[in-house]
Amino acid sequence: MANVSRAVILAAGLGTRMLPATKAVPKEMLPIIEKPLIQFAVEEAVAAGIEDIVFVVAEGKEAIQEHFGSTTRIEAMARENHDAALLRIVQEPSNLARYRFVLQDRPLGIAHAVACAREFVEGQPFALIFPDDLILSHRPVVGQLIDAYQS
Repeated sequence: MANVSRAVILAAGLGTRMLPATKAVPKEMLPIIEKPLIQFAVEEAVAAGIEDIVFVVAEGKEAIQEHFGSTTRIEAMARENHDAALLRIVQEPSNLARYRFVLQDRPLGIAHAVACAREFVEGQPFALIFPDDLILSHRPVVGQLIDAYQS
């Protein structure tokens, strides 16, 4: 049985349940203390052994790609000022896993969103993660699901 080393994180929704907060900010980027909600999903996946993450995003969700990317204005400033502590904090999300981003051009539901990521996961087991479900656990829930799949 193949190892589960990939995850698809669905982040293309309209965020209507959380309006007006999500009118200009993707719900996945709303902060929980000092991190955006979606980073908790990525950290959980990585703790469960996931190495490759495919984000399914929509137009207007560019902040997600910026957060997990490595060419931000604040990163450039931290480098210029030789601020190693700030640089480490800013780079942490981009160093958690390998990322791919695919666009869901129309809100046609979960199955359509997963189909948008098909070329990256076809024929392989993968975890499907909804980043607006935050579940704190001593053992990552994604890891528990992977264990159940492999047994």
